[in-house]
Parts: sequence; C-alpha cells; structure tokens
Amino acid sequence: MVSVRDTSARPVDTLLVPVDVSGLVPGNEIFGVQATLAIGSPGVTIFGVETSGTLSAGSSALYNSTTSKLAIAFTSPATSNGILIYLKVAVSGSPGSTYTISMTGLQLNEGSPTATADNGSLYIRYVYIQPHAPTGVVLGDTLVFSVTGNPVLPLTWSSSAPSIGSIDANGRFIALTQGFVRVRVVDGEGKSDSSSAFSVNPTTLRSLTITIPDTSQVQTLEIGIPVRVSDVTGLGITSAQFTITYNTAYLQYVSSTAAGTMTVSWNAPTVNPSVPGTVQYALAGTTELSGSGPLIFARFLVKAAPLSPSPVNLSNVQFNEGIEAILDNGIFTPLPAPLITVVPGRFSALKGETVPVVSTIGGTGPYAYASSNPVVATVNSGTGLLTVLTRGPVRILVTDGQGFPGSSDTIRTYDFVASLPDTGFLKGDSIDIPLMIGTTTGLNITSYQFNVGYDTAVVAFRGVVSNGSLSEGYAIDVRDTSGVLRIAGAGASPLAGAGRLMSLRFLAQPGAENDDFSYLNISNFQFNEPGSLTPAALPVSGRVGIVVPSFARSFIFDGLGDRVRVTDAAPLNPSAIPSAYQISGNAITLEAWVYLIGLPGVNAEYVIAARGATSTFGVDPWFSYALRVENSTGSPRFNFLLSTGTAGEIFGATADTVSVQTGRWYHIAGTYDGTTARLYVEGELKSAQVSGGMQIGSGSIGFYIGGTTYGYFKGLIDEVRLWNVSRDQTQIQTAKDAALLGTESGLAGYWPLDSTYVSGSDVLTPDRTVNHNDLAVQFDARMAAFPHGSTVQFAPTNLSIAPAAVGGGYALTETAYNALLLTDGWPVATINVTQSPAGMTLAGDSIHWTPIASQFGRFPIVASLTNSVGSIDDTVYVFVEAIRTFGNQVSVDITHRGKFGAFGGFDKGVRFNGKNGLYAGDFSLVDRNNAKYAGGLYATTNSFRPVTGFTDIPSRFNGFTAFSTSFTDEWETGSRIGVRVFQVAHVKQTAPDDRYTIIEYRVVNESGSPIDDIFAQMSADFDIGVLTNNVGGYDSTLGLAYSFENGGATNSAYYGFQLLSHAASGAAVIEIGQDPSFIRSTANLTSFPAI
Repeated sequence: MVSVRDTSARPVDTLLVPVDVSGLVPGNEIFGVQATLAIGSPGVTIFGVETSGTLSAGSSALYNSTTSKLAIAFTSPATSNGILIYLKVAVSGSPGSTYTISMTGLQLNEGSPTATADNGSLYIRYVYIQPHAPTGVVLGDTLVFSVTGNPVLPLTWSSSAPSIGSIDANGRFIALTQGFVRVRVVDGEGKSDSSSAFSVNPTTLRSLTITIPDTSQVQTLEIGIPVRVSDVTGLGITSAQFTITYNTAYLQYVSSTAAGTMTVSWNAPTVNPSVPGTVQYALAGTTELSGSGPLIFARFLVKAAPLSPSPVNLSNVQFNEGIEAILDNGIFTPLPAPLITVVPGRFSALKGETVPVVSTIGGTGPYAYASSNPVVATVNSGTGLLTVLTRGPVRILVTDGQGFPGSSDTIRTYDFVASLPDTGFLKGDSIDIPLMIGTTTGLNITSYQFNVGYDTAVVAFRGVVSNGSLSEGYAIDVRDTSGVLRIAGAGASPLAGAGRLMSLRFLAQPGAENDDFSYLNISNFQFNEPGSLTPAALPVSGRVGIVVPSFARSFIFDGLGDRVRVTDAAPLNPSAIPSAYQISGNAITLEAWVYLIGLPGVNAEYVIAARGATSTFGVDPWFSYALRVENSTGSPRFNFLLSTGTAGEIFGATADTVSVQTGRWYHIAGTYDGTTARLYVEGELKSAQVSGGMQIGSGSIGFYIGGTTYGYFKGLIDEVRLWNVSRDQTQIQTAKDAALLGTESGLAGYWPLDSTYVSGSDVLTPDRTVNHNDLAVQFDARMAAFPHGSTVQFAPTNLSIAPAAVGGGYALTETAYNALLLTDGWPVATINVTQSPAGMTLAGDSIHWTPIASQFGRFPIVASLTNSVGSIDDTVYVFVEAIRTFGNQVSVDITHRGKFGAFGGFDKGVRFNGKNGLYAGDFSLVDRNNAKYAGGLYATTNSFRPVTGFTDIPSRFNGFTAFSTSFTDEWETGSRIGVRVFQVAHVKQTAPDDRYTIIEYRVVNESGSPIDDIFAQMSADFDIGVLTNNVGGYDSTLGLAYSFENGGATNSAYYGFQLLSHAASGAAVIEIGQDPSFIRSTANLTSFPAI
C-alpha cells in the first residue's frame, strides 16, 4: 500500500508531506513508481518532491505540477517499507479547512506487484477571535474576547487604538472614548486574528428605538404613516434597513417619501413592496443622522374594511448593517366613512315644482348630486335642485369630494294637493269645511276614495256638501265609523280644473269647550283604479277648533330679543308651505294690531312683521317686505317697506302725519298693487307712494314678528295677517275688527297670536291658514290676555340691562361703563336699586361705572320694580373683564374667563397686520363621565370665574414676553367640574415669531375626587374679512383647525389653532345657523380619547 500521511499546517505554511509504502514482503522489489496526485479544491498546492531521507534517496524522482504526475525511477530496487518520498506542499486555504491529497493511477514496476493507494488529509490550523464584529458597544462597557480554533498558548492581545479601548492579557476590553477600534490576538506559534473595526458609541445607543405610532384614518382616504427613530446623535448612523408589515385587508400600499424626514438628504430610498403585506426599505447617505424624528413616510390607502384595530409592525431592523434597535410597533384603526345626508327643502312636491337642497350634512365638498329616479325627477348636479317631472318616489343622491356617497330620505311627488284648512267656529255653530284640490284637467279622474279622521268628542259629522263643487253630479257614498269617514265618489265625466272637491259639514259637540280642536287627517287618497298611471294627490290635513268669541289674547315683546319666527330652511310644522309667505311680484297686504310700551330711539326701528331679503339682516337689501315703526327723523313713524331684492332698490310708504304714541292700540296695514305702496292707520289712508312698477323681491330667510336679529319691538302685537293680494280700503276697514276663519281668498298667512302649542322642544303659535307656517316663540315673547282694543295693564316681570354705549351686561376694568336698566311692566314701572357694586352711580334708569383694576368677576345689581299693578324684586349681573392686549403685528386680547379674544363687544380677538381675524375664542372643558362643562363660546352659564388678575412673568420661550392669570368653574356650583385653570400667554414682537401666539393651560383638580374622562377644547368665532365668506377645515395630519376668507379679497391671511402638547382627537366646523353647542356635546366625543 502506498499512502499519503495525514498532517496539519498553519495558513501560509510550506511543508513536506510524507508518502509511505507498506506491505512489502521479501522478494518484492520496487524499480519504479508512477501516480497522479490531486487536491480536491484550491487552497493547497503541491509544487515538488523531496527524496532526502526517503527510500527514493539517490533515485530519479520527478513531479510535473502541470499534469500532477509523479514518477520515481530507482537506481537500485527498494525492498523495505518506509517513507517513499516527501511531497512539497504550500498552504493558502481557509483556516479550519481540511483538504484531501489523493493518488490515482498508482503503478509499481509497471504493474507488479500490485498496490493500492490511500489518500491523505491536510488540516489548516487557525485561531479565530470572538466576538469578531462587536455591536452595541457604548462608553464604559466591558467586553471579554476569546479565541476559537487551534490556539497555542500563550495568547497576546492588543488594541488598534488604546485611547478608544484598552485590552488586557486575558482579553478583557474596556470602552474608553467614542471612536472606532480593532482587537488583535497572536498565539504561541504565531497564528493571529483581528476583529472587525467596531464603534464605541454614546450611551444613547442603549435606548435606540424605532417606532410606528398608532394612527387612524377614514376609510377610502389615504394616510401617511411615519417610521420614527429616537435620538441618534453621535451614533454615526449612515444607513438603515427595515421592513413594515401590515394587514392587506385594511391597507393598500401607495407610495413612500423621505420629504420632511431626517433622511431627506440621503440617497433616494430603496423600497420593495412586491410581497403583499410588506414593504422593505433600505436607506443610506453620507451624512450622519442626528436628533430624532421620522425616517420615512409610508403612504397607504385605507380600504373599506372592518373597523377593528390592526397592527402595523416593524422587523429586520438594522442601522449601519449591524446596530439593532428596540421595536415599538403601532396600531392602525380605520374610521368609518362619513354619513352624508342631504336635507331637502321638503319631502313632498308637486309635478313641475322644484325642491332645493337646504344643507348637505357630513363629508367634504365639493358635492355632486344626482336623481335616484330620473323618470320621476331630475337633479342639478351642482346645486342638488330637484325638478319634479311626474308622480312617484325619488331621492337626491350625493357624492362628496372624497367619493363618499349619501342621499336624502325619500321625497314623494304628486300631481296636485288635496287639503283641508285649519279653521274654527263658535261653540254651538256648524261649519262647512272645504276639501280643496289642485288642477285635475287632463288626468281623466272619474272616481276617487279617501278617509278623513276626526275627534268625535269635539265635533260631529253632519254630511257632505257637493253643490257647486267639482264633484257636483257625482254619486258620493259616505260611511262614518268611530271617527273615520270613508268617502267614495264616481261620475261619468272626468274632473276638470282646480277648486273645491266637496265640503264636509261638522257640528260642535255640546261638551266641547273653547280652544278644543280636532285634527282632520286625510289618508288613503286614491283616484280611479290603482296602477302606475293612477293620479296621486298630496294630502294636507287640517284641523277645526272651537274659537273664543271675539278676541281674547295678544303677544307681549320686551324689546330685548323677543320674537316669533319661521325660517325657509326649517319649518316646524311638517305640513308647512313656506312658499305662501315668500311673496314676490306686484301684490301684497300686511297688517297687524300693535300697542307700544316704548318707542325706538333716533335711527332705530321696531319691526312689527317682516320677511328678510338676504341671509344677513342689516345688509341692504334689508327686507323683502316689512311693517315697522322707524325713527330716522327723531320722530317715530309707521312705515311699510318693500324691496326688489337689489341693494338700493327700496320703496314703500311712511305715515309722516301720524304721531306714534305709547299706551294705545293702532291697526296698521300696508298694501302694494304693482304701482303704488299704501299705508293705512286705523283703516285710514295715511301715505301713498308710486313705485314706478318695481317688483317685490322673494327674500330668503323666513317670516318674523316682533324683530329679526335687531329692531326688537317693545309692546303688544295682535292679529298679524299676510295676503298675496292688494286689499282695498273698504276690505281693510271691514275686516280689521273681525276674526278670520283662515280660509279667506288671498289669505297667505294668519297669525292671531291667541294660542300656543308644544311640538318637541319648541313652543309654536299657529298659522290658521292651510299653509301651516306656524311660528316658533323665542326668548321671552309670551301670550297675554290683552286683545286689541283692551286696556293693557301688567306687572313688571324682570329686570334687564341694555347697552347705552358698549358691553350690555359686560364691562371692562378701568374703562367707563354706561348702560340702562329696563323692565317690562305697563304702566312703566319704577326701578329702585337696592344693591350695586362699589363705585357705580345711578341716574334714573341709567347706570355709570368705571370698575377699578381689582373689580373683575360677576357683580349683582338688585332692584325693586313697581307699577300700579304689582311689584317684584329682581337681580341682574354685570360681568367685568380685564383684557390684556399685545400691540405687535399679531394683536391678541385675552380676558379672564378662559377667553382669548373679545367678549361683550369690546375689541377684536386677533388682528394680523391690522386686519380682523378672530372675534372671540374660548378654552373649555368637558367632563364626559358626569356631563359637566366649564367654559363655552358665548356661554353665560357654566363659564369660568376669574380668580387672579394679569401678572407679567418671564416667558419660558426665548425672546417672548408672557403674562398669567387664573380662573375657576364655580359660577354654577350645582354643575361644577371642580377645577382651577392657570392660563399663560406668550408672544414675540419680532419676525417670524410675531405671526403666532402660544397659550398654555394648566388644569388643577380641586374637586376632591378623581376626574377620569375630561376633554379640553378650543373653540372660536372667526370673523375674517367679510364674515359671510368665511370657510374652515381641519387638517388631521397637522392637527390644525383653520379658517380663512374664501377668495381672500379683504383679508388674505389664514388663522387657526394647533395643539402643541396633545394630539387633537377631533374637530368640527360650525356654519352660520348651526348649533355651536355641538363642540361641547358629549354625544360628539364618544370616539375621542380623553386627556
């Protein structure tokens, strides 16, 4: 056997590897050897042979390194066993590797004797330092290195930079300063190894954290989710890699961006979203990161998925290809898509009519509208205006600017109206109540049936009257069962035209009393046989009542905001027909009885009854039509005012010859016939003015009695009547002292102001016509037992404050305050003040006061009010504020009561470059668990009470000035949360920091028990430029609520709030006419996290 001996070597060694021969027996002689040598892989090379000291010594031995052939020719035969020859071997392979040296084609003496080859192995001895690539080493760390492989003692350790890290004879390394260093080891036979260069880092590496925050977004919208990192200053971070995993049922990857991140100056990120549910990132740059913040923003589309939370996780995170970090994964919560509701002007309409969209609630504009049934009605895509084509059900569909859908409730459309009026009759009388229908021409109606329900305790049915009606000649069958009339009629000729279908005769029941009434409910109206071509009627029910003989009541208005009204957008009776009072064109009559207990001052007015012409009272054109007491000359006069709806085009009639006095009744009537406006007082013509053919504008904001948003009437008003015809003097004189039934021809609205009823949360006084435009009774307006013509006497009921200059019930420290004390009794009551604040003086009913600096808060004024009818004691309050103003480019007034901005009309809240931005702002708190409030924009209850005045303090912001104040919520002790609030305001005078103000609030619980669920809110009334052009919104990414003047013609600046210390949990933009209490409603906070 010829064998290559197993051996070992160090890397880069050169050695002799013995080849042995064994198994020779006497008689065997070797004259020659030939074989092919091979090594299985690079790393070991045979480069020759050596014969000295071997059986081949003195013989010819050759090795061809090209062919790997070995040949030995002996000069004398070899006959013994031993080392045949040495192979010269060079080692360059990998430490720890084993290489095989094999022989093939072995022959002795060209074949005899035979021999077998035994391969040998060569193992490369080594040493390997561990850890080889240390990571996460920070200042002060101790690291113990060791050696694996085939070390030969002793070991010698060294550091490439002893000042950065030292190492002792046992391999114990100590990190001394920041920097990069290597560790080297050499063993006893010279083998060596070095670690990779590693860094000694600041101690912040220990807390290195990469975070995906918790986020939320509305379904179908996009969201940018940040990947954030903690402070990396000094860590030498120049690369990062990580993977985001997410649930594809919730999110769809869209894009990524480094804009606005710490890595914006690095190379463009490498992003791989190819595997669904993952996004892989690799980022690198030449600039080391410092500070903390976002590394990347991953943008996703939120799917219309379940609303439950879903994790968004990080994995495979490495910085600088070796530094790991703490993972802080996030939760994504999809929010429901907004519920979008279209509110139409009404839910029933006739063929050919239009129905406007009053409002679209929810979603974001612009909105696009469509019809659910274009055969029944078309819808203007831009405005939502519905135009009825034929009978049937239809809805107004809407899509908002984000693509969210919504709709109105079903609108029912009809061919014509079938209605019973509201009417009344005296106890013991009978009455024929007409059932009126619209035009039936061309509908081929030859039969009908319907039901009418009534109250048998109030009225008794006595039959149908068809003479002179559309049904004359028809066979009519009537069945009366327990208060339900079932009426059917049929005839040979189709109904034609419009008018009275028939009359229903009722008799008052003997037990019915005055003011008792019965509803007359029409139902199940059907014409001809049922089918798609069957005409449809819109049923309008009525009621019949037992009326009080003559007149018994009127309404009292105190001149301080009292009024009764109905609006176009929100009629309160579901059967209301607002178009009845929306009179335009060339014919109108408006009349009323009035009793004045006060007179308007110079350049002031009292509104008796009116329809507004524009959405903002006080802006020309003021009214479509109005009956007023005006005082533009210093002498109060009755006036009938009309407008075309265009600014400056006002016409009407004024009774210059009538001296208006308090303490007596007047009947006032204004008429217009297309050419002349006339004003009648007590039925006598007092003024006639030719208009030149002007037309009455239709107006837009409802019908008001007693005042609009100003011009509040002080006195009594009775029997307001609105006609869509111009009545002549005889008609006015004949009817002014008589009660009406409400069914008179041309009568568009009849408000006797002699009764009220409750509907939901509203108190209403009825319109006695079929138009049902009942009026809401607002503020302190009330019914009184003084019909026109009666003697008016009533005791005072309350004390109030009216502004003689500014403020009303609100005053300023160190500022002159003048106001009037008012009461409502008649004859005029005397006011005897028994308690008032120190320093206040009284002159008659006038009060004068300049509160000193320490007089802030709420101060009572107590007075006795007396007239010939009675007396009361009452209390009113003056709220005294202190306002601190910053006079720089941003002008901010901050009061004591949690307000930033004006309250009570003193000044504007925020002005920028001298232009008005914010009128009034408010800090408020909501204790959701206990439904308690503190603060509130324009709130006079649940407000804050000032505790300390303003104190200048050092600002914690460089270059800013600051002052502090504090207040509590103890005005209303019964509903108090129990907190004290400390307010600090900071402002800077120089750019660019003069464009904002920082306001801090610290809320201290003084209630004595935990408050677990509290919300802080900021609310504001922005009056930017032209306030009716103001629009606003909320940027959820920035947490910024903002407002601006649409178009910016008057003020191009934007104004807003941004919470700096907490994430904003929600926002609402309240439009004119909406309820500002929305922002304090616990119902709207259910999805918000508490602070």
